[in-house]
Amino acid sequence: MKRIKLLPNIIFMLLLLIVGTLPAGSAQASGTSSLPILFGAYTSLELGSLTGGVNELVAMNSWLTGNGASGVTFAGDFMSITLNPAYNVPHELDAAWGAGFVPFVNLMPSASGEVAYYDANCVTAAQIAAGSCDAALTAWAGYFKIWAGNTKWAYLAPMPEMNGGSWIAYGSDGPTFIAAFIKIRTLFANAGVPSKAVRWVFAPNGWNESAYSWKEFENYYPGDSNVDVIAFSAYNFGGCDTNPVYANWDTFEEGFKPYLDRMRVMAPSKPIFISQIGTVNVPDTDDPDPNQTKSAWVADTFSKLANYPAVRALIYFNISKGGEFGSGPCASTADYRIYNSGSNSGDASFLTIMQDSRFGKWAFNDSKWASVAFAPANSSIFTDMQTAHPFSGEANIWYYDYVISLYNAGVTGGCVVSPLQYCPDATVTRAQMAVFLEKGKHYPVAYTPPAASDSVFSDVPGSYWAAAWIEKLAADGVTSGCGTGIYCPDSAVTRAQMAVFLLKAKYGSAYAPPAAVGTFSDVPINYWAAKWIEQLAREGITGGCGGGNYCPDAEVTRAQMAVFLVKTFGLP
Repeated sequence: MKRIKLLPNIIFMLLLLIVGTLPAGSAQASGTSSLPILFGAYTSLELGSLTGGVNELVAMNSWLTGNGASGVTFAGDFMSITLNPAYNVPHELDAAWGAGFVPFVNLMPSASGEVAYYDANCVTAAQIAAGSCDAALTAWAGYFKIWAGNTKWAYLAPMPEMNGGSWIAYGSDGPTFIAAFIKIRTLFANAGVPSKAVRWVFAPNGWNESAYSWKEFENYYPGDSNVDVIAFSAYNFGGCDTNPVYANWDTFEEGFKPYLDRMRVMAPSKPIFISQIGTVNVPDTDDPDPNQTKSAWVADTFSKLANYPAVRALIYFNISKGGEFGSGPCASTADYRIYNSGSNSGDASFLTIMQDSRFGKWAFNDSKWASVAFAPANSSIFTDMQTAHPFSGEANIWYYDYVISLYNAGVTGGCVVSPLQYCPDATVTRAQMAVFLEKGKHYPVAYTPPAASDSVFSDVPGSYWAAAWIEKLAADGVTSGCGTGIYCPDSAVTRAQMAVFLLKAKYGSAYAPPAAVGTFSDVPINYWAAKWIEQLAREGITGGCGGGNYCPDAEVTRAQMAVFLVKTFGLP
């Protein structure tokens, strides 16, 4: 395991705290007979080529269904913005659609290999964002609109793997890509492409070079309002790469789960596709894993992906590709295929997993395309906190209902007014905590505290935005500050401090909880807030942060605070 990318510390802590807050049994198999994992594949030839690249998918689909397995739903494709779109858009997309497959298109910038069609103004994300490629994109959108009409649709992933390494000529920083992504969406809308004809996919590379943390895909996410499906590419190159830094037999635990976990934090309301997935059959010779075969990898990885929450589709790179590795066992060809149309045969594990009820195929006339995959997102009060899309197959994120309760009770108005946002991952300051607690404890009265006296804490002048709330909290005996005559209003609240705040606000300044008995492994009975923390757990307000721990020194997020406040004060 030489090339595993560890989670950024902040995301790891968020995941740890989220796991501790999720209700028991919330994790479930993603693929079911009613909402299966949909399969797609890329072919070695262009779908609409004269030699019929789509015929490979037709043969694969027939082989699968003829052996009692679910078939192919998506036809994967890479299409340039500028390469003869008047011909290629209708021919490529119709080749897929006419054979019964939904197009999944990686929308690529112009490349020099396009010769006469090459457009130097459409090469980079920066050019697209700046508007240099508007004419070409508008033309492409126009051809797409004509093709789609009122009855066809496709998934479009602009500039895939934009956070990748040297193999991506159009790579950029996050803000530039986001601007380019939104530009493309806007041009399609302006061209009259109906929303029912396209689903927009954010499709970065899962892995990024560790030396460039700014290339982590979270930095490129265009936001929930601009993205319908989140996705990523992940390949197992095994021993094909002769560079020992990169040669690795990447299992599900190394090559997929870390990125899936991060995507669920980044956009918990969205369905997830694996937009490019593939494996070779060449083991990494210095990896002790005894199961380094393509068949074992497919069986294990596909099954675990089918069990991961919100995963909805896999688009497999079913290609034998030359020239990808300059030396070593794959110098001439890297063979990712799990089905060979020439011999009409495929990997036994691939066939077996596709016979699993967790996988399925949706025909064009399946009502779930309209009612599930293309269902409009439910309206949300906060723009940064969407309800789970039906296609994800998941319930709303764990804190959603609590935040809405907090909002309906008048305890919060969000963190940003226009557009209205809640900032669930932001930490709670001691000033904000004062407002939350006083509003929560006085519910259902629309409470306003007396004017500030400007004489309680030296670091909280009367003009400070939360001065009146802070002084009222002190008058109620809930706090005496953070030191001699000071309150530290802008300091973050820790989970230990929060336990004391909540219980004193609920029961009054004279309240003292029972002695600690050692409920959490990271909170010894002599810890200063141990009895407060254990009482909070005893009342069912917290279950800790996971693994028998409470994480007393971790900072409280606004998402967590919503749960604590609703449970403490019984807010509806």
